[in-house]
Amino acid sequence: MEVFDKSDMLDRLGGDEELCKEIVELFIKDTPKQITELKKALGNKDASTVQRQAHSLKGASANASAISLKEVAFQIETAGEKGNLDIATSLLAKIEEEFEKFKNLFPTSEILTESKSLSRGKKCKLRILIAEDDFVSHRLLFQLLSPYGDCSIANDGGKAIEACKKAIENGKQYDLICLDIMMPEIDGQGVLKEIRRLENEEGIKRTDGAKIIMTSALNDKDTVIQAIQSFCDAYLVKPIRKTKLLEKLQSLGLVEEEIL
Repeated sequence: MEVFDKSDMLDRLGGDEELCKEIVELFIKDTPKQITELKKALGNKDASTVQRQAHSLKGASANASAISLKEVAFQIETAGEKGNLDIATSLLAKIEEEFEKFKNLFPTSEILTESKSLSRGKKCKLRILIAEDDFVSHRLLFQLLSPYGDCSIANDGGKAIEACKKAIENGKQYDLICLDIMMPEIDGQGVLKEIRRLENEEGIKRTDGAKIIMTSALNDKDTVIQAIQSFCDAYLVKPIRKTKLLEKLQSLGLVEEEIL
């Protein structure tokens, strides 16, 4: 199986070489932490955390086009979901091996040495919240969305709800919320319901509420239906494609066509 699919990554990110390099760098820096957290969850025999951590690693791998690593993360996620922790543990060496293969493709000199905000086009005045626990995924969304407004980050469901509550109380509610489904504390479905409850409590009409795009590597019918029933405005499956994301922004009336 292919270790890295560069053409896929360039295609998803609109041919942006600089952004591709940054995402690869962030992935290489962040993945050891994710693997450590995965080991910790396995040591604690915490199947639900194993599932969530592997899911997060799968999403990050998909965004970095780390194909073989994504597949192993998926296998561990499935084992965690079924409570098969012995199988998940047996795959740890494989996931470390696949990460080393990926990392060795990129000499240090070819990777950006610092993370920075990249300027890409005309800026709108949107207020944007990115609720995403995976660092690589939220950084990718930040880079794709920052040309269109000011982005804030919440790395778990509780912080996302608190951010939305404060914004509504201050009369500065978010125009756009990108909400991952699998997050610590409170999952994305729970956050979505609470945001809509807060808006309703404040007398904010559904048509005037925040536009919420659910983002997840989950693509099953039941998950999508549940999100729609809880009044999300759009659903994007990871890995995030730049064109798909911007098409959603346009269809929701958040950006003008010429900005895309």
